[in-house]
Amino acid sequence: MYAIFSSFFVTEKKKNRAILIAFIGAFILATSRWYFNFARFSYEGVFLVALESLSMLFAAQYVRLKKGWLLLAAGFFAGLAYLSYLPGRFFILVPLTYLWSYKTSRAALSAFIATFLIVILPLTMYLLRYPDKRVSQQLYLANTELSLSQKGNFLMQNVVAVPQMLTVKGDGNGRHNYPFKPAINPILLMLLVTGIGVAYIRRTREDLLVFVWSGIALLPMLLTYPWENPHMHRTITFVIPLAYFCARAVGWLWAKNFSRYAVLSIVVLVLISSMYELRTYFTFQKDVFPHAFEITGDLDSALKKYKPH
Repeated sequence: MYAIFSSFFVTEKKKNRAILIAFIGAFILATSRWYFNFARFSYEGVFLVALESLSMLFAAQYVRLKKGWLLLAAGFFAGLAYLSYLPGRFFILVPLTYLWSYKTSRAALSAFIATFLIVILPLTMYLLRYPDKRVSQQLYLANTELSLSQKGNFLMQNVVAVPQMLTVKGDGNGRHNYPFKPAINPILLMLLVTGIGVAYIRRTREDLLVFVWSGIALLPMLLTYPWENPHMHRTITFVIPLAYFCARAVGWLWAKNFSRYAVLSIVVLVLISSMYELRTYFTFQKDVFPHAFEITGDLDSALKKYKPH
C-alpha cells in the first residue's frame, strides 16, 4: 500500500511530502483494527486485500513505466483476486477503470483482460456447470420470491447500514469486531470524511479511482440480506480506500498549514488513533474473540439460528 500511495501522491515539486503522506496512509491501514483483526487469524479477506493491492501496484507502475510485463502482472493478480474471496469477483473493474482513465491503448487493455480471463477460466467453466450456492443464498437479487419493492427496501436498509457501521453500530460478530463497536474510531472518521470531501472537490484520476474502489468494496454488503449487515468481513477491502482518504486528508491539512508543528500534530493524531485501535483489540476484543467461535445451547437451536434465511 505504501508503494501504491507513493505513486498516487508523488509530484515532482513535493516528492518528499508525498512520500511521507503515503507512509502515513500505509501506517493507518496496518494499525486499523478492521484490518489487523482479520490478519491475526489469516481470514481469506486479508488475502484478497493483498491480491488487489498487488494488481493495482502493477497497474500504477505500468502507467508510469509503460512496460508490458507490468500490465500482465496486474491482470494476473486481478484474476487471482477473482479466484479468492467472493467480493474479489468485482475487483477487475478497479484496475480497468484506472488504465482506461490514463488512455491505455486498446492493445494493452486487451492484453490485460486476456491475462485476467486466462486465470479465471478454470473456475468460471466450473461455475457454469455448478453454480455457487453461497451466492444464491446471500444475494437477495437472486431471490425470485421477493418483489421489486422488497428488494428496493433491502437495498435502502443496507445503504443506511454503511454509515452506521462506521459511526454508531459496527458488526455484531465477535470474529469480525468487538460486537457493535463502530468500525473506525472518531479520529479516523474525521480524517475519512475530510479526505472524501477533498477528493470530491479535487477529483483527480486517483481520487475517482478510489471512489470506484469504495463502491466495489461496499457492494457485497449492499447486495446481501439486511439482517446479515453490517458485515465487516465482506467489506474488508474498504480498508484500502479508507487509508487512502485518511492520507488525502493528512495531505490537505499539511498543505493548509505547512509547519513543523502542523506535521507533529498530524503525526500525534495518527499515533493516538493507532494506540486506541490496539487498546480496543488487546484489552477488550481479544477476550470476546474465542467465544465467537463457540456454539451455545443445544444443537437443534444452533442449527435453526444459523440456517440460511
